[in-house]
Amino acid sequence: MNDQGNEERESWRDRERKDREHLEPFLRRLCTLLNIDNDPFDLRAYPVQDYAGMFPGTDILSVSGPDLERPALPSSSYTLVAVVRGDTDISLVELSPRKPGLTDLLTRHWNLLPHLSPKQLADFILTMHTVDTTGHLVLDDVGETVGKSLKDEGYVPNEALNALLNDSLATTMVSTEDQLTIHALTLYGWMHEKQNLGFTEITFTCDGQLEFGERQTVCDPVFEKMPEYWY
Repeated sequence: MNDQGNEERESWRDRERKDREHLEPFLRRLCTLLNIDNDPFDLRAYPVQDYAGMFPGTDILSVSGPDLERPALPSSSYTLVAVVRGDTDISLVELSPRKPGLTDLLTRHWNLLPHLSPKQLADFILTMHTVDTTGHLVLDDVGETVGKSLKDEGYVPNEALNALLNDSLATTMVSTEDQLTIHALTLYGWMHEKQNLGFTEITFTCDGQLEFGERQTVCDPVFEKMPEYWY
């Protein structure tokens, strides 16, 4: 290898060493938060772009690694963490339905919640509250089921769904001084095989009480054909 190649290789190693030195304290804090005794570099943390800027001073991370709360196909796991920036430091909060981090975050931003998009807020709460591979795709309205993005993926609606397209089915939110209620229109099911169209009611109060109403199914199944994915 020539001198230039050696210099480039050493430069790359130097950058890698500095990156590891910079990341290690943060990753060790994640290990402590998640109560795992692994090499901190077994963890990978990525910002969740869907929630970027949603809560001032707070970033939402998806953290993947071994033995975490939520399964990720085919053979991994992950969890969700809020990074809350303070004046001099950051705090890390796991957003788990089994811990108070989610409701604490919502309570802290109570005055902001009515001004968020009902779809985005419903998606955030339902995503944070999902710990397996069955979950919700939140819709603005029923027309999204036949929208371009789903069509391009290979979803073909059936006659029962087409009959609903003229109905005013949509995600809505009602807020009062001490309570917020979202009627979330969602597709619900396993991974990409979400065949149940219906409403899930989410109620959150200013003192941190989060409740989910019994799901009301509108149509099941909704697709005549779905794309095939292998995990």
